[in-house]
Amino acid sequence: MHNLNRATTSNTSTLVSLAILKTNYENNRDFLEIFVPIVAEAIRISNEEIVTAGNVQKDVEQQFGLTIPQNTLKTILIRVKKRGYLRQENRILYKNAEKLADLESSFKQVQLNVVRMYEDLIKEFLRYCDTQLDIEFNESEADNAFQIYLRENEVRNYQETVIPERRLSKLSTRSVIYFVGMFIKHLEETHSSHFASWTTISTGNMLANSVYLADPAQPNRRFKNTSIYFDTSFLIYALGYAGEPRQAPCTELLELLYEVGADLKVFRHTIEEIRGILAACENRIAQGQLSTAYGDTLEYFISKRYSATDIALLSVQLERDLGSLRITVEEKPDYSIHSYVIDEDGLKLSLNSRIPYRDPDGSAIYHDIDSISAIVRLRRGKAETFVEYSRALFVTSNSDLAQASKDFFLSEKHPRAVPPCVTDYDLTTKIWLKKAHSAPNLPRKRIIADYYAAIQPDNGLLKQYYEEIEKLREGRKITREDYYLLRYSLESKAGLMEATRGGEDAITDVTIGEALTYIKDNMIAEEQNRTQEIASERDAARTEAESLQAAENERKARIKSRSQRWASFVMRWVKWIVLVLLAITTLTTFPWDLPPIESNILQYILIFLQIALLITGIINAMFGTPIETYLRKAEISLSHRIERFLTQLSS
Repeated sequence: MHNLNRATTSNTSTLVSLAILKTNYENNRDFLEIFVPIVAEAIRISNEEIVTAGNVQKDVEQQFGLTIPQNTLKTILIRVKKRGYLRQENRILYKNAEKLADLESSFKQVQLNVVRMYEDLIKEFLRYCDTQLDIEFNESEADNAFQIYLRENEVRNYQETVIPERRLSKLSTRSVIYFVGMFIKHLEETHSSHFASWTTISTGNMLANSVYLADPAQPNRRFKNTSIYFDTSFLIYALGYAGEPRQAPCTELLELLYEVGADLKVFRHTIEEIRGILAACENRIAQGQLSTAYGDTLEYFISKRYSATDIALLSVQLERDLGSLRITVEEKPDYSIHSYVIDEDGLKLSLNSRIPYRDPDGSAIYHDIDSISAIVRLRRGKAETFVEYSRALFVTSNSDLAQASKDFFLSEKHPRAVPPCVTDYDLTTKIWLKKAHSAPNLPRKRIIADYYAAIQPDNGLLKQYYEEIEKLREGRKITREDYYLLRYSLESKAGLMEATRGGEDAITDVTIGEALTYIKDNMIAEEQNRTQEIASERDAARTEAESLQAAENERKARIKSRSQRWASFVMRWVKWIVLVLLAITTLTTFPWDLPPIESNILQYILIFLQIALLITGIINAMFGTPIETYLRKAEISLSHRIERFLTQLSS
């Protein structure tokens, strides 16, 4: 059992503050307005009567764990002053204690609700780590772990963040990210109510980044003649060649960009690079050279059992598939306008110093140089502060490329100018802040993409892992079946991350053994779960069939009873009609002009006997055996006909 009970970092309320921002946004969809309650509360708590941006910045970070740039704080303070929480004398701001006191109760109520939610989330994380990951945290460490996870996701993508830096001395950052990623994956897959709590915090984090917009007071600026060109890695993700978790946020960004008026494009040389990657995957699969092959796209094709022909078809349909994403193909501009041609050799040195290019032919770096250089030529020397007014922009999933490009083009003359290359992560946040109401599910998709990335081994770890299992196979230290489980099973990467605690531990024979045990245990558990699911489905189907049969029997019984009642009713009327007809016939044929009774008594006696016999015959005919039998047969026949009619009608 790994024990981390001793707290090693100070506890702050950063994530609670992010959740408060999300709550404020639901009540007032204004990016600066959501900070007003927090800033006003920090001013209320402060012992300083005079209010300055510098003091408020320190107070907000100390009380709420948020780092807000002073320039943005100055704008927020104007909002705070308009709400009456500040008063101004001789250009100096003072806090209005009476007005701030009115804010306290409402703010405390919101804060209390959020704190309860966050405490429940922390408790669930502690329980999960103890029971599922065999590691113990205390509450302070759990809070720091969450902050590390959120911050590192943004720092990894070179996005500015309001979350201060945190560390856990007993664990590497990589392991912390892995543990939190596994926890969030657990919440999402089990449909836990705590996943909504994490979504609230994550959405609040995205909203908090509005303080880094060029003009947070006017986030709804539309794109104006701006062409967005996409890098190879982003398009591979957007096309689904690396799995749905990576695809979803990319396609969401494309839709948002199209909605706000951007033109979506790709350079012809990027198309050729994508085709080169597909061709390499096709050749590997066709020749069966998979033992040491790795990479997001190839791993995805292997897991989905793509054939070489399937991949070749993807290459043929590439431009059509990009067209379905509203992306058009363009040639890069020529070099005829020499004043806008950059120092490509200098850019190459800058990229090489930061990015470990591994392609054997060296084409990847020239693709990046071609793309960035083309963007600069398309801009024709214009330095824009707003992304929306930049004539061209290159979007990549490679954060190192974006940062190297930013550093190379950083200008003292235009320090806030939009660089020619940005990450999709950074651009997604900026565009989502414009159209948050149009993409309410984007935070959820980003959460899934982030935890998916957090629990995946990086290429360096995979390379070591594949080399190690190759050595074990060649040395006949593992069976053929075990080799295929370690190399090709869906659980192999999860087993590797579990055995190395998120990539922290070195890969050894023991690590491989632990990974193999994890894979087999999970396969057994999965098979048991599948068996239980099949049994449950069978029981549910049987119960449903019995319920349907009972309902059908009841329906038929009701129809049969109703048809019998209707047939009996009809036959009773038939009997009475026959009686009436017989009576009428008897009366009309009766010899009414008889002689006086005194003159012919015998004749009268005979007539009365005839009448008695007639009545007896009628009674016998109506209720005796022959006629009654026929009537009953008719009744049964009529009942069956009515039953068939009602059955057809009810069906």
